Amino acid sequence: MKKKDALEAILYIVIIIFAIIMLFKYDPRNMEYEIPKAFEVIESGDED
Repeated sequence: MKKKDALEAILYIVIIIFAIIMLFKYDPRNMEYEIPKAFEVIESGDED
């Protein structure tokens, strides 16, 4: 293996390990979403 290839492989491994750790640490269910007051939901019914 060349030195450049080894560095690239190590970099990818570090990024993958970091991503796996973040998947377990980050819990999106505890996040609160702020919806602006001007936001309106328009329901569109199927008109047959």
